[in-house]
Amino acid sequence: IDEDLLAHYHANVALATPPIELVAYLPEDHEPGTAIQMMGPHGPVSFVPPDSLRPGEKVCYRLAPPPEFRIEVPWNASPGSMVQFERSDGMQISVTVPPGLSTGDTFDVTPPSVLVRVPDDSLP
Repeated sequence: IDEDLLAHYHANVALATPPIELVAYLPEDHEPGTAIQMMGPHGPVSFVPPDSLRPGEKVCYRLAPPPEFRIEVPWNASPGSMVQFERSDGMQISVTVPPGLSTGDTFDVTPPSVLVRVPDDSLP
């Protein structure tokens, strides 16, 4: 990266990552309703775990946009096969049925995405 060029245009470098799942164990001194920090791909990520988790239990946090659709596996589909459906705007979507699912099961579909960390000193 050319630091002089970035300075000339008053630009910053933004780090990006595909959606990921962060995994850790809830600290022994954790109080329900309080945030914890997990190390993300480009620094710490804070979030409040569910109150149902107890200290020492595994915490999973998906760093991704929310699912856009919930799809029911049709009668003629099986794991690994492609399922097509139409969005409300007329766009045709194709997704692969995940492993372990069968007719009538449902699964979430998340749109393709890249998550970008906005540099701390960025301006709007």
